[in-house]
Amino acid sequence: IKINKKKEKDMRSHYINYFLKKNGLETEEEIEKFLDFKESDIPDTKIMQGVDYFNKEVVAEIKANNRIVVFGDYDTDGALSTTVMVRSLRLLSFQLTGNYGRISYFIPDRFIDGYGMTESTVKKLLLKNPKVNTIITVDNGIVAFDAIKLAKSKNLKVIVTDHHKSLDDGSLPDADVIVDPGRQDDSYPDKGISGTTLAYKLMLNLYESLGLPVENMTNLLDFVGMSVVSDIMPMRGQNRYYVKKALEIFNNQNGNRLRFGWAALKEVLIRNKKLKSGKKIDEMDFGFLFSPIINAQSRVNGKASVAVDLFLSQDSVDVREKADYMVMVNEERKELSNAAFEKLNETDFSGNSIIIVQDDSLGEGLIGLLAGKLTEKYNRPSIVLTDTGNGTLKGSARSIENVDVTNALRQRDDLFIGLGGHAGAAGMSLKSSNLNELKDSMSKIFDELVPADLTAEPIPDLVINADDLNLDLLEEFNSLSPFGEGFKYPLIEVDSMPIDDVKQMGSDKTHLKIISDNIDIIDWSGVEKFYDDATAAGSLDVIGKAQVNDFNGKMSVQIIVSHDSLKFY
Repeated sequence: IKINKKKEKDMRSHYINYFLKKNGLETEEEIEKFLDFKESDIPDTKIMQGVDYFNKEVVAEIKANNRIVVFGDYDTDGALSTTVMVRSLRLLSFQLTGNYGRISYFIPDRFIDGYGMTESTVKKLLLKNPKVNTIITVDNGIVAFDAIKLAKSKNLKVIVTDHHKSLDDGSLPDADVIVDPGRQDDSYPDKGISGTTLAYKLMLNLYESLGLPVENMTNLLDFVGMSVVSDIMPMRGQNRYYVKKALEIFNNQNGNRLRFGWAALKEVLIRNKKLKSGKKIDEMDFGFLFSPIINAQSRVNGKASVAVDLFLSQDSVDVREKADYMVMVNEERKELSNAAFEKLNETDFSGNSIIIVQDDSLGEGLIGLLAGKLTEKYNRPSIVLTDTGNGTLKGSARSIENVDVTNALRQRDDLFIGLGGHAGAAGMSLKSSNLNELKDSMSKIFDELVPADLTAEPIPDLVINADDLNLDLLEEFNSLSPFGEGFKYPLIEVDSMPIDDVKQMGSDKTHLKIISDNIDIIDWSGVEKFYDDATAAGSLDVIGKAQVNDFNGKMSVQIIVSHDSLKFY
């Protein structure tokens, strides 16, 4: 074994070894466990607080044939965790009672209700489901104190499953059961799991404890892997395992047929030329192709139910109609968000430790997207707010590496009507009258958290000699996949690349393509800024992401430029 490990190490290029070391993987044992994380390495779900109570209460409710409503969220993780919980509860009911039970779901309207379980959404749920006995939350509930109090006053049983952080003082709502690795008193070692992952793990553990076929649960891993990417969970440990399993399903590599809902979405994307037929699906497709389609439903229309119904429907015609509709809505979302970001770009936000902007023309569904775009552009935490029309602002925050935005915001918890989230993102509501104080206090807080000399310029992970950048090296890097949060695909710098040709691409000729020794360097929308410099220069330095370009079966290397990082000589 030692000899094999040494051979494996010797076969890796020094670029790969450097990249792994930079990501905290130094010993062969660390590298092997990281790259080949096994199911047996996943921390036991039973470590979590409340799991035994969860099992007991869910089984009792199913056997009593009580009405259960799964209370979800409107983003991708919320929709998928709702799907996983509803499907697994219905199947559990069939296993235990011979019928699929009385199990439905409720997801708030993004525009009308806002995030999470609130007193108003409990009242709305009761109007829709007047005979409900039990509410099971997924991807929310850990800070729903008033809502759960109201539900309990109506003699409802409330079971909370959530992955967001509890309050810093450790206080918890008065639910019958709370399972959340983000609880202050929970010792589960892996805090960075999605809401869908938690729902899956809880139901898998319940099936195992009852001796039921676990295959009924493991065929839901496509949802779990998708949620890991969509909710930007760390691409390490069990998250890597689940994403790998999901990708195997999408690429027909493990005997499981691709779920018809996903297959219908693929059909529409291929027909609309958004996806190449026969393309191997990767984690980038999860994050930039499929997940945005689910997210777009509530961002544009406020409602995520169409996404859940897509995966619950047994009617192939209905599924295809929903897939068509969902892709169309996502295209509308792209147009809206692109126009809104162009408007934001009229202002220069450089020099701030945190960007806080209010635009009342924005829909609530776009503020998270725009916060993400601002954070990416300026490499600063950002909050985008919009007025809901009743003197209340709704906001969405995004953060940068090593800055926990939710913890920072909670230092002024008194300013918010509602606040929730995790290290990288947060959602909030506050009175308009508190905005100026929010700006002042957050500026002081983030001045301490964000280094003043932190640049928005990309910092490469590796400097690669142009002669070494070839298909073999890219294949070696791709063998380390999946990439994601905490293990990102390397940003490379290549210097002194000769310029052989310069071209303008795209229907409007705005995309810049520079050819250097059979390597294509692509800068989207780079023509206006760099075309004249490129045609006059003899060589260039570039920072970007190197990819394999497959055009009509011919493979070549291309570099997608990051943040217009081109220097000409």
